[in-house]
Amino acid sequence: MKNVRKLSVKKRILPIAIAVALALTVFMPAMSAFAYYGAPKYYNIPPSGPAVDTTYKTTGWAYNDSNYRNTVVLTPAEKNTYGGVWGDSKIDLSKTFRCEAYLYQWQEIGKNLGVGSGIAFCLQNDPRGIYARGQTGAGMNVYAPDFSYMRNSMVIEFDSMYDANSNFASVDPHKDNVNIWHSAFVFPKYSIILPMDHLRTQFYPQSIAWRKLTVEWTPQYFGNTLGGTLSYNYDPFYGMSSYTVSNVNSVFGGTEVYWGFAAATSATTGSLNAVAFREIPAAKGTVNVLHKDQDTGATLKSESFSVNPGYYGPYSDATFQGYGKGTVAPGSDPAYGQIAAGETKNVIFNYKKNVTTQPATVIVIHLTESGTLLKADAYVVNAGYYGPYNNAYFAGYTYAGLDRYSDPINGIIGGGELRFITHRYR
Repeated sequence: MKNVRKLSVKKRILPIAIAVALALTVFMPAMSAFAYYGAPKYYNIPPSGPAVDTTYKTTGWAYNDSNYRNTVVLTPAEKNTYGGVWGDSKIDLSKTFRCEAYLYQWQEIGKNLGVGSGIAFCLQNDPRGIYARGQTGAGMNVYAPDFSYMRNSMVIEFDSMYDANSNFASVDPHKDNVNIWHSAFVFPKYSIILPMDHLRTQFYPQSIAWRKLTVEWTPQYFGNTLGGTLSYNYDPFYGMSSYTVSNVNSVFGGTEVYWGFAAATSATTGSLNAVAFREIPAAKGTVNVLHKDQDTGATLKSESFSVNPGYYGPYSDATFQGYGKGTVAPGSDPAYGQIAAGETKNVIFNYKKNVTTQPATVIVIHLTESGTLLKADAYVVNAGYYGPYNNAYFAGYTYAGLDRYSDPINGIIGGGELRFITHRYR
């Protein structure tokens, strides 16, 4: 019975051991990359920037460089590796964002495994989240001719390997010079990526340097449909290159996406692919400034400003013909203050129309007691207070006082009204 019991225990332990081994196979790259590969040996020191080692998530063989906290090694200088780094939360494509980083795509000092395959900046809403990935090699960790490609995504690839004869995932659109790399906008799909799938393709020479990359997203509405433009500048070779998406939802299956960088090496090369963050994208706040007619509520002007989290404003009133000075409306957000990422402030200024009335008229008559006219004057005055209009001096006459039917010599008068002031003399 002891032998039988021992055999039964072994049978129970074996499946558990296999499961543990499989789990380690899946997670070992991410868990052991830093411990195994250590600090990478770049040919040039990474540019400085904000630390991301405690906030951004790495996948695959990617790991944080302990010497440069803004730098993530996407793939160690080994063959057939892949890795990625992803922002700490999704970004809202109805808001603008900007990312500035430096890319390193070269060999590691002391190793001579060639250069390839490349890095991709990614916007994606794959069901796998930050664990979305494509295949290695020409797949660059985003492409694959099957369902393992990065779904619901748009990428900017920086391909450092000559893939002209590949039938695997990314056919190089430039087939003349193996020393020429390329960048392009690509929408990963369930298929081999062909030259025609590379949009706005640009070519650049190999480089051992850290190259500056600036990426910007600008939302844009087409009618009621949210779209937007993804732009980048891979300095120092070209100006900004852009591609506009007319319907965010049709591309990404939603308006919020993960963002980050993915990379891979090939079966024949082992680049040290790395990214050094210089400016990280943060969701911005929005300040809407509305100028309204105080009485009717009609909008005289509306403005919208995308601002960085922190201090905003001050915003001031504007000038509108026929209106007085604007004042901050009851219930409005302050014209200046603090704003958080993704927060919206509505600053409302009320304006009251200037009161425009007809002028008034004051007629001053000087008469003798017998009714002889000595003098008459007419004065055009603004509505409001008028006068005083006093008696005058006439030789040989003395002032007798106001006529009993006269209006007062001073007082209030309305627009279009008439006052008769009659002075009598004897």
